[in-house]
Amino acid sequence: MTESSSTAGTLPKRRELSFKDKFLVLFVSIVLFTILRLVHATLRYRRVNEEHLKKVAPTGKEPNALAAWHQNTILSMTGHRKDGYAVMISSSADGQIISNVTEWFGMGTVRGSSSVGGKAALEAMIDRAAEGKKVAFTVDGPKGPAHEVKLGVLKVAESTGIPILPSLSLAERYWSFPKTWDNFRFPKPFSRIHLIYGEPLYVPKGADLSECQQKLKSILDGLDEEAKSKGLSPIG
Repeated sequence: MTESSSTAGTLPKRRELSFKDKFLVLFVSIVLFTILRLVHATLRYRRVNEEHLKKVAPTGKEPNALAAWHQNTILSMTGHRKDGYAVMISSSADGQIISNVTEWFGMGTVRGSSSVGGKAALEAMIDRAAEGKKVAFTVDGPKGPAHEVKLGVLKVAESTGIPILPSLSLAERYWSFPKTWDNFRFPKPFSRIHLIYGEPLYVPKGADLSECQQKLKSILDGLDEEAKSKGLSPIG
């Protein structure tokens, strides 16, 4: 059984979809999940800078907040599918598709975004982290601007004391979608995937969150530069 949010009952009620919409959401979810499973079976994963991961989770079970850019959502999900993370996903119909696929891959979900149900969803993520569980954020999602860190993950870290683990899930070969706001990426079959981790970030109580935003952005941008310097950059 996959893990889903145990706090869903505290979140604002989402607009009820029509039967036709529900069928379409389920159909698209199944198709996308099937495609991802087939591609995922061909991918080869490698963890880079694993010492940073072991700093925050030496036994693999300690709570932390995985932080990644939205454009690499797919690989963040598939690469950490067995690690016990739950991710906050938009309450929209599109979000339901993503939520279905995410849960079928074995990750938990909390529904909400900056525009709908965001406050309650963030509180649910804080509660989850306070209970000693892992959380994950696409820190510039769901609508951008691209590569600009939003406050959610920082508020969770400040409230609970858990460390933020910056990460970059990078495919050496991928398709990009230039019409999306973040040039969303989809890995090509048989690609090598690098799961690259950055120095953990702690957010003390009362910290200047705007400074922490810039620091987290700097770490995440630095992972891109590190990938280039190590010859791990995607070739498109």
